[in-house]
Amino acid sequence: MGAIILFDGVCNFCNGTVNFIIVRDRAGYYKFAPMQSEIGQGRERAGRLQAIAIALRMDIAGAENIWLRAILEDAHRDTTMIEQGPLLDIALIGAFRKGVQAERVSYETAMALAHSLGLDDAEQALTMSRDQLAGMDETLAGLLREIAA
Repeated sequence: MGAIILFDGVCNFCNGTVNFIIVRDRAGYYKFAPMQSEIGQGRERAGRLQAIAIALRMDIAGAENIWLRAILEDAHRDTTMIEQGPLLDIALIGAFRKGVQAERVSYETAMALAHSLGLDDAEQALTMSRDQLAGMDETLAGLLREIAA
């Protein structure tokens, strides 16, 4: 299959290096994509998402939230089984959206408890946190639509 090398497409030195490699790569093992291209940007997004998935998995290794841990373990597995690209981006964003929904449900449960105990300030703070998660989910949904387009 070969390897894809991302390079800065506006850098003369980088372009020269790519040309140097192309001349010497008789087997055609290397493929090149400028970071400014759709492929380059998709790979960069996938790399960021993969780093987040790995970091989150480490943070929740002993988490009591079994559902969230399973979601993050699935995302981590996806990073090892799906080649970087739009499909991996979509899988990881879907996993993050599931995690956001799990957290929203937790906030809503805490809001109901605060309401039943008459803790109005706590209920209001929890509601604000839940609403911020809704905004995050909308952002993730927009990113998902952008990648799938």
